[in-house]
Amino acid sequence: MSLDDLPKGRWVTGVQQTERAILQGNVLKVYAASDVEDRVIASLRALCLEKEIPFLQVENSALLGKACGIAVKAAAAGVLR
Repeated sequence: MSLDDLPKGRWVTGVQQTERAILQGNVLKVYAASDVEDRVIASLRALCLEKEIPFLQVENSALLGKACGIAVKAAAAGVLR
């Protein structure tokens, strides 16, 4: 899975922050790390399905954090409008 969208645009990281941005109508696409327990991202996946937002899984949380430009792992990230 390519993370080319993240460095070019604005994004939000973390499950709660991504969910909040979705509810505000600010998210185009969501990335979630496949090494995170399903219970952590289940509500995010359901919200994306409800709002018809693409939900993509990436290899791991370290890669996602790095793609977002942060020094820690990220369970999820959303590309903002």
